[in-house]
Amino acid sequence: MSAFGRNESRAQRSDRSRGRRGPGRPRGTRAAVVSLLLAVAASAFVLFVPSQSGSDVVTRGGEQIETTREVTSTSLLEDQPAPALRAVAIALILAGAPIAVNRSRFRPAARTGSAVLLWVGSIVAGFSIGLFYMPSAAAMTFAAVRSG
Repeated sequence: MSAFGRNESRAQRSDRSRGRRGPGRPRGTRAAVVSLLLAVAASAFVLFVPSQSGSDVVTRGGEQIETTREVTSTSLLEDQPAPALRAVAIALILAGAPIAVNRSRFRPAARTGSAVLLWVGSIVAGFSIGLFYMPSAAAMTFAAVRSG
């Protein structure tokens, strides 16, 4: 008898003790979805928030005659659209692939591989856009640990 007065099978008690909410969702799915949402938020931030600024000063003949200061700020998507879209697409594919194979036998390998590759990408591109993807890599690492 359970605490609620009904009989449970050993498998049901085992699933409940391991944190499953029934036969529907494997462990670590919520963390994988959080990882994808963090990657989407980081991608939007990287692409659309102005991150580069510049100013122009006009000089003539070696000496400064006329000063015109024009300050501009551009986002990464405006400045370098192709490389920025490639980097963002790779990060989103890495964060989304484990969710696509959530119900298959490749789930643990997909989550572990995705976590490792997200960490490698975050460290390699750490001083440009990699730091924004570290929370996504941490959430995917948690999902990989939870999936066993």
